[in-house]
Parts: sequence; C-alpha cells; structure tokens
Amino acid sequence: MEPQVVEREDAPIRVLVVDDHVILRQGIREMLNKEQDFQVIAEAENEKEALSLNTKLKPDIVLVGIALDHVSGMTTAKQLLRSSPETRVVLYAGSNDEQLLFEAVRIGVHGYLQKTLSIEDLGVASRTLR
Repeated sequence: MEPQVVEREDAPIRVLVVDDHVILRQGIREMLNKEQDFQVIAEAENEKEALSLNTKLKPDIVLVGIALDHVSGMTTAKQLLRSSPETRVVLYAGSNDEQLLFEAVRIGVHGYLQKTLSIEDLGVASRTLR
C-alpha cells in the first residue's frame, strides 16, 4: 500500500520543470525557489525523464516547455495527463500560437503560459492551480 500524501496549506507547491534547454530549467528553478511557497523538486530534459520523475515524485505542478527535442511538449503533456490525472500540467510557449492554445485546451492541460511572463505572473498563475 502506497503512503498517502497529505497536503498542508503551508506546504510549498512542488514543481517539476520539463524543458530541453538547461538554461530555461535552471532559470525557472532559481526564480521559483526564491518564492517561499514553491519548491522545484526536479528537472527533466525530455518526455521519458518527465514521466519517470512525475510517477516517482508526484509533483503538484509540472511545467512543460511546448518545444522539446524529439517529441513535442504537447505530446508530453498528454502522456502526463494520462498517467497522472491528479497532477496539474501547465504548458509554456515562446509564441502566441492560437492553434497550440486550442490544442492545449482540448487535451485538458491546466494552464498555458507565455515565456514572456514575469516570475511573479508565473507564481500567481501557478498558485491558482493548488
């Protein structure tokens, strides 16, 4: 029997960051970890790592870059949603492509953010998913 994860109101929001660019993962990690109510618990550079870490660590939120090497972030988001329906999956993109936004909504992601957002805006958006 697996132990139950009990969420406390004062517990940090646990985040997994998925992006194939190290600098983006590190930047998001550094900025979110400066916020008292966030904890980046892991980073993944591809879909395989993301699925494994998601299953193992059970983060509250998975931030997924829309453009990953070899497989799209959209495909990764679909797999995460399928394998872990309780996890909040948020896509982030560098472009304002309405087709991607509509596809993200269609597959059921919990958020779709632009890379142009400030860390404060990312925090506000992520806090609403708790």
